[in-house]
Amino acid sequence: DELFNHPFIVWAGDQDFPPLSETAVKNLRHHLKSGGTLLIDLSDGQPDGAFDRAVRRELKRIIRDHKFSRVPSDHVLYKSFYLLDRHGGRIPARAHLEGIFIEGRLAVIHYANDMGGAISRNEYGEWDYNIAGSSDRTREMTFRLGINMVMYALCLSYKEDQVHIPFIL
Repeated sequence: DELFNHPFIVWAGDQDFPPLSETAVKNLRHHLKSGGTLLIDLSDGQPDGAFDRAVRRELKRIIRDHKFSRVPSDHVLYKSFYLLDRHGGRIPARAHLEGIFIEGRLAVIHYANDMGGAISRNEYGEWDYNIAGSSDRTREMTFRLGINMVMYALCLSYKEDQVHIPFIL
């Protein structure tokens, strides 16, 4: 029941898990079809790894009639707050996002590059994980994409509405 208090939820992991209960499937279906947004974060950075396969298995039960597709680079998600042309992450597993669209709305965002690991800090404020490549810029892009995801989940496509163009410019 707590699920419905949160318009944006995160499902992160790095290993297989047992099938969800029928109640969980029903609640997640209702949440997503009612306007909720789900971020799937592959903590292991392994597209087609154990966690990814388990999540995809469960999403087939949750929203049977929808499939993953590549999120276009001009999607409003990449400009809902920051203008982005990349998305960072701890592990450079995939250079694009995938998602499931429900009635034109990006309801499920599939992030293969371990967002949580890129922004995780310990109790002393130090980064929990190293990042391949230029870590400062990569972390910044990861934070920016996270902010964009929250803005999109809360505001959807308001940045594409023509009435806002003069303000945006």
